[in-house]
Amino acid sequence: VTDSFTLDNVQKKREYLLVKWREQSSQQFQILTRDRQKLNNKMHLCDALEAKIKKIRTGASTQKEKYLKKLISDIEILFYIYSGRIMQDSHFGRGVFMKYEANKVLFVTGTHQSDIDCLYNLSSGQISALIIAFTLALNKLYAEYSFLAIDDPVQTIDDMNLWGLIETLRHEFRGYNLLLSTHEEEYGGILRYKSEKLGISAQVIDVRHCLQPIEQHTQGEG
Repeated sequence: VTDSFTLDNVQKKREYLLVKWREQSSQQFQILTRDRQKLNNKMHLCDALEAKIKKIRTGASTQKEKYLKKLISDIEILFYIYSGRIMQDSHFGRGVFMKYEANKVLFVTGTHQSDIDCLYNLSSGQISALIIAFTLALNKLYAEYSFLAIDDPVQTIDDMNLWGLIETLRHEFRGYNLLLSTHEEEYGGILRYKSEKLGISAQVIDVRHCLQPIEQHTQGEG
């Protein structure tokens, strides 16, 4: 054993270990290189997806902007008329303007150059009337059928605005099938009276009477 422990043998052992170390290092380097290539491929894929998403987002934003501008262009005059007729106690009967700003539709009081949002300047009843005017304008322009249903507008808008709504409905929506619900029989009678004055037939349906046969039938089964 002592004879084998020579300088030449130590040198050979050293060279052998260096070869093994280089082989192991080379294998580890190849593994790391492959892992790095995989990460680079994933990064390139993420960059491509990010660019695609940005392109889609830009396209969607552009389409949204075009849609809103087209909507305002189509509806602003009719909406101005309807809002003025319904909201008679706002701005001396003048309508409300629509404008496109900051990628959204604004309803502004005063002049078209105004930046006062109706949300911060009108009462809750006036805002409800504003929404009804907007819905009526949409229905008038885009509806495929002459049918309009409004659920209890009396509960949400002011009395003066209600008169404006009645006048708008009976003049602007003649020939429509109108379905209005209300808990106030008095206002229902006013709408029916004004409609009949224009030769428009109207009928009052008391839902309580419609439900009685069902209730009686249910009680009889019990």
